Amino acid sequence: MSIYLLIYIVGGLSFLLMALGVSKRLRPNNPNPRKLATYESGEETQGSSWAPASVRFYILAIIFLLFEIDVVFLFPWASVYADTGANAATLGQWGWWTFFEMLVFLFFLVLGLIYVWHNGYLDVLKPTPETNSYRSSIPKNMYDKINEKYEKGTG
Repeated sequence: MSIYLLIYIVGGLSFLLMALGVSKRLRPNNPNPRKLATYESGEETQGSSWAPASVRFYILAIIFLLFEIDVVFLFPWASVYADTGANAATLGQWGWWTFFEMLVFLFFLVLGLIYVWHNGYLDVLKPTPETNSYRSSIPKNMYDKINEKYEKGTG
């Protein structure tokens, strides 16, 4: 049995190495400074790309994962509970017990959601808008005329 496993591993690795070798031989290789530059939406990068991220995003992602995992527990329960054939046979024994058990589970889930909501973990930080202090030489009534023209659809 172990000889077959060894043949399988050696065959897989040799196929992988052969494919990598052939692709290295066939692909063009002509690096230049423009190709080696970091591409960021067609713009040259400015400064370090290691900007600090807010911890709130990680907390929000963890909360999302926790509530998403709870759906994994709800779906099988709903599938089995909705099966009338299986429920008819065991309704007297387990039907009400599983229903009560899921209500307790949902109670704790909603309690966790209320806790997270109350402590503000679901709030997303919104940037404060900065007012522009630029003074235009064009009078305001000119802008109003242009906006009026576009509102009428004649612009």
